[in-house]
Amino acid sequence: MKDLVKNIQLILLAVILICTVLAVLLEIRNMFMNQTVTLADLLLMFLYLEVLAMVRVFWDEQSISITLPLLIAITALSRFIILQGKEMDASQIYTSL
Repeated sequence: MKDLVKNIQLILLAVILICTVLAVLLEIRNMFMNQTVTLADLLLMFLYLEVLAMVRVFWDEQSISITLPLLIAITALSRFIILQGKEMDASQIYTSL
């Protein structure tokens, strides 16, 4: 049973890795097609990088420290705030999440 769960974890980890790499390639393609790179694009690329790092760490150690998911969450919140604009009321952040 333990081996089955471990194999399922590794399969799902491989799926996450493939999907993340595909998302990075699509994002680079979109930036190339639009011929612009915004701060939101860079933060999204950083999110992808952190997900790839988390996959690598989990593959090597079979566990994840709390710092990587926290970095992903902080970057995602930063990107969300930037995309909403400066005119957004701060109380709307809580209702949008």
